[in-house]
Amino acid sequence: MLVAMTDWQKQFENLATKPDPKRLRNAVLAARANKAEGRDGMLGAMTWAAFSCPSATQAVYDLIAQTWLTPDAEVKASFSDDWAEAPISADFWVKFWEAVEGPSEGYDALTITQAIAALGGAVDESFGPLAEQCANAHPGADDAAEKTVPGLLDLQALSECPAGSLGHELCFFLREQLGLLCICLSFERQHFCRFLFVDLCSLRSNFLNDVDVDSRVG
Repeated sequence: MLVAMTDWQKQFENLATKPDPKRLRNAVLAARANKAEGRDGMLGAMTWAAFSCPSATQAVYDLIAQTWLTPDAEVKASFSDDWAEAPISADFWVKFWEAVEGPSEGYDALTITQAIAALGGAVDESFGPLAEQCANAHPGADDAAEKTVPGLLDLQALSECPAGSLGHELCFFLREQLGLLCICLSFERQHFCRFLFVDLCSLRSNFLNDVDVDSRVG
């Protein structure tokens, strides 16, 4: 499938470069106000981090999240001059826009996942080593084979986290969902509960793998 290029697509490709923190913050604020140019600037920065500069992912996404959630607060960004980048080729953009266009019948949960994952095969060959270096440098990644599997979540400990913290919000979410699960069981809605339970297991797995609770809620 060949997607005809538009002027907007060409302009978007030019936005997929290392952003200036101040300009990125302004873009997020504009996107928050439902302005198209703001969305383009924000998504351009996210695309650059995702497919060119994995070391920039945390800084770029944190700036976006902090600006979106606290638009009136001053956000301090730390953008390094030493981040290594992989080039984004014309061939990659062809695959990117094909994924955006999608199949004529539309996407479902499986096919959209497959389409995005397939973009990993279109990035520059230098991206793989950069991503591996970034993963190895992530806190806690050292000597992974020697580490123990995290224990079960302690709802009581989470409930004692400061109000507004990630731990406190997770506790509220889990208790709310578990309450819904009990209601479903009482009405013998087994099919619905099975899906809800899978969702909760997935949430717990992602939380344990991707978030260091102690460093975020302390």
